[in-house]
Amino acid sequence: MITLKENPHRNVLLVLPFVALLILHLIPLLDKDIQLWGVDQWRYVSGPAVFVMLLFGILVLFSPVQNTLATAGRRLRFLVPSTKRKGVARLGFVIPLVLSGLIFWIFRNATHFLGDGYVWADHILKGIVFNEPVSSWMYQSVFKLLNGFREPYTISPFTVSALISVASGIVFVLFAHKTARLLSSNNEQYALVLLALLSCGTMLLFFGYVEPYPPFAAAVMALMYFGIKRLKEGGSALFVIAAMIVAFLLHPSAVALIPGVVLLFVLSKGVNPSRRRLYTIFLFAAIGGLTALWLLQRSNAFSGFFFEKFLPLFPGPHRNRIAYPLFSFTTLVEAANQLLLICPVAVFIFLGFIRAPKERERSTNNILLFLEISVALYILEFIVFNKNIGVSRDWDLFAAIAIPLALLTAIILIDRFPKRSGMFACLAFGILCIQTVPWIGLNADMEKSEKRFTDLATHNYWSDYARGYGYSTLGIYYRRIGDVERATRYLTATVEADPGNVRYLYNLATILSQQKRLDEAARVYERVIERDSDYLEARNNLGVIYWKKGNPDKAADQFEEVLCVNPGFANSYEPLAHAYVKNGNVEGCTDLYEVAKRHGVDMTELFVRLSLEAERGGNAEWVASLLGNMANAYPENSRFNLEYAMALYRAGMKLEALEHLIGMYGSGNRETLVMNNIGVFLCQLGNCEKSLGIFEEAVRLYPEDPSVRVNYARAFYTLGDHEKACEQLTVAQQLNARIPQDLLQILNQ
Repeated sequence: MITLKENPHRNVLLVLPFVALLILHLIPLLDKDIQLWGVDQWRYVSGPAVFVMLLFGILVLFSPVQNTLATAGRRLRFLVPSTKRKGVARLGFVIPLVLSGLIFWIFRNATHFLGDGYVWADHILKGIVFNEPVSSWMYQSVFKLLNGFREPYTISPFTVSALISVASGIVFVLFAHKTARLLSSNNEQYALVLLALLSCGTMLLFFGYVEPYPPFAAAVMALMYFGIKRLKEGGSALFVIAAMIVAFLLHPSAVALIPGVVLLFVLSKGVNPSRRRLYTIFLFAAIGGLTALWLLQRSNAFSGFFFEKFLPLFPGPHRNRIAYPLFSFTTLVEAANQLLLICPVAVFIFLGFIRAPKERERSTNNILLFLEISVALYILEFIVFNKNIGVSRDWDLFAAIAIPLALLTAIILIDRFPKRSGMFACLAFGILCIQTVPWIGLNADMEKSEKRFTDLATHNYWSDYARGYGYSTLGIYYRRIGDVERATRYLTATVEADPGNVRYLYNLATILSQQKRLDEAARVYERVIERDSDYLEARNNLGVIYWKKGNPDKAADQFEEVLCVNPGFANSYEPLAHAYVKNGNVEGCTDLYEVAKRHGVDMTELFVRLSLEAERGGNAEWVASLLGNMANAYPENSRFNLEYAMALYRAGMKLEALEHLIGMYGSGNRETLVMNNIGVFLCQLGNCEKSLGIFEEAVRLYPEDPSVRVNYARAFYTLGDHEKACEQLTVAQQLNARIPQDLLQILNQ
């Protein structure tokens, strides 16, 4: 498939970019303090694997190895199917897509540290619309569809995101294949274009990546194909516009591609602008844009938005969300790392300065202009925008830059060195093997990806905000898997890195509380409340700590503050009820019940349970007072009225208890417990004749209730009517009632 017509070593200069890339991969192994996170993959693989990759990287420079690769490539003819036999063409079209999908799924990411994977999955589960609304709605719709729109959800947001990621990868491979065929006139050129795209670190987006960027990258690939097709063959403008709209809806960063698309339509109309004039316009537009950005930052416009989301142009006192100024050596280092990671084949783009062809097809010139402007504006956007996290954390946001950049590199190589396409294709395959494969492999391994992310958070050019964000991700991850020690260490580091973030303080206090380190947790919760007095979860948890430390008054103060700010905060009702019962605050209990009732929270069973616990603690009279207050305040609540009667009875006030039950009965209450207890109390007070009427009515209303039958039998037994008592006990026994020992003798006679 790939043929090498000339010895690639006739011009050593052509392979120097590959040699330089190979050397860059060795540097992180030799000195871990050098910030080369764009080519640090070898640091996380075994020594033998490094040796094999290094050896292959050296061997691929030699003609015999390249010829061997070319021979192997010829056997994969299904990659470029014959158009004469449609069946074979379709098979050759489908097989690579199926294989790519399987590879994407088998080697998908083990963790979701890169980006906001864990946050993204949580938002899908909760239906929260993230910064990319269309992507959020798409992911959430697929999530609900695959789960049949029913809870509990059996397919997790991680799995759904991985499926979308893999599907996006298949779409990407499809358009990469079509674009490579469109741009090539022979198999060597086809292989170069395709391998240039497949060797990009951007490919990781399709290996089960849990974030919104995989569909966006696939859309950008489709846009490049339709744009190039229009310039080369006069393809439909509608497809170009549709792809641009889809890309922009999936992520607003696609705005950087709009000037390129506009230029595309200008070029397709036959206009032939001067490259020098075009770049002069671009240069002045960039200077004007940066000047406007500087003025907006100086004026602190839009509540500091331009300080938060864009790099400051010059050194100075800036907010902690910013890692470094735009005009600095660090910016160059981070930009280089980003480009090396997402598009390593771009190291060959510098060969375009060696020589230019004397003549060039107009379509090729137009395609180069389209790609150059797209890449230039995309890189400018990437450099100035959204650096509050840091490039190594945001590699995925601008990963799609690699698509036009890889295409631009491949076309330049084909244009400048048409007879060396086979050699460059082999070198692109070498890049895929020494960088892209280990990059994907280490992220498919839980331990290795965890180690790399930890190194990134600890040793790189991150702002305080970004470092706090990274440590928070690690801390929450370790808390999720039960590693409390490491979770506490990283959550503590989070607060140290970004002490102004109250959410980080809250997370630290929560894990300290889980470890029973209550004094430390209370102090951190108090710091949270000092900075945000309306942080209700922190107040609520602080109240719980005060309660556990035996200070119900201070606990009640916190819960009352929570409900004062938000009466619908359900988590505070129960602990405040505990505090009121502990303090003997009858009025507080009544008021709390009323507030909860207005907000749809029924606390009847809770107060009954708490009152019984208080009664067992020796506060029977207070319990009777509480339940009496509740019964008087809510006469329609039969549970409170019944429990009040029982509390009176247990407090030794049997007549008062009977009187309250009879009052309930007289008001039309015919519940089993009401009638049963009236009958029992009457018997105990020596009025069994009257109890018979109550039990007779209860039996008529509840013939299948065994307790009524047993109590009815006891009334007959007390009156000396053993025959009727035996009749009722027989029925009760048939209903599986538990017969008291003193009544069993009636049945045994």
